Amino acid sequence: MDAFFLAASILLLVATAGLGWAILRRNRQRRSIFSRHEKPLPLARVWDEWLSPDASDNERVRREALFTLVEPAHREAVREDLLRFEERALAEPEPLLAIRRELMDSIDRRMLNREILALPENLKRGLRAQSGDVIANDAEAEAYLAANELRLEMLREYAGRRYGDRAPQDWFEVYERAARLKQRTARNYIARSMSGELNEEHDARQQAISLVDSQLRAHLLNVAPGTRFEQLAEPASPE
Repeated sequence: MDAFFLAASILLLVATAGLGWAILRRNRQRRSIFSRHEKPLPLARVWDEWLSPDASDNERVRREALFTLVEPAHREAVREDLLRFEERALAEPEPLLAIRRELMDSIDRRMLNREILALPENLKRGLRAQSGDVIANDAEAEAYLAANELRLEMLREYAGRRYGDRAPQDWFEVYERAARLKQRTARNYIARSMSGELNEEHDARQQAISLVDSQLRAHLLNVAPGTRFEQLAEPASPE
């Protein structure tokens, strides 16, 4: 089964999970659902405490490795950007929706830039020559990915601690899985685009994938914090 049909299957499972989408669309009830577990926790405190999690030693080591991977100047830029984003998000009627959208965008940026890095050198050179929006070289792209990952993890921690919006097999993991499925087709589409081999079938397929992705995003934005999609769990490894 290819990436499109797998992504569509994820959307179908999410849409039929019995979560009461029609009810969640009502603004009054949605506000109650999104603010039920909210705590007045500033993002600056989450940043300061991120390296001392109440978790295993392995998790602490993982966080320290990611933090160290980002250069100090880039870390400070990430922190300042996050504080500005928090200010904008808290000014919105539903801050958690803004945070989720930003997390989804960060996942998409990760996927796209990883795929560009994985292209053959001649295709990367051509893509970078054609588009000023593509990061100029591999070293800068790797630095960008590390900073994006740190930003993503901080936002994820903030959403979890402030809004209770974090759980195993939750909306975030669903969207990450969908992004991995999209990643299977992104490299081929970019390569065909660079070589001029795209046709109407390829364009139609890409549009269909984009439609499924937008529908999935719309559903996941409205999921109550803490909702688990247990039917999407990875199967247990055989003994």
